[in-house]
Amino acid sequence: MLFRFIPRQDTKPIAKALIARFGSLAGVLAAEPARIAEVSGAGPAVAQDLKITHALMLRAQKGELAKRTVITSWTQLVNYCRNALAHDPREQFRVLFLDGKTNSSPMR
Repeated sequence: MLFRFIPRQDTKPIAKALIARFGSLAGVLAAEPARIAEVSGAGPAVAQDLKITHALMLRAQKGELAKRTVITSWTQLVNYCRNALAHDPREQFRVLFLDGKTNSSPMR
């Protein structure tokens, strides 16, 4: 992806530096643009492109989720919470209204 943002340059060192700083691809995409831009070789343009990519991914995910039942098991609930909250730089409080009727084992 970085190669598309920075053509004709070896982007592997930049990718490795971003992942080293933020821990994972999800961490990179969720990072504040100013912090991404601090990484050598990234800069403000790459930070903006990564944030646009992150926003597109979130929008696509929300569109898919709106078409079906979102959470039908404990595993899906944990995955939802991780995807929604794990890399957000600000602490959040959310209330989830769950129906206990599932086809899988009871939530513990």
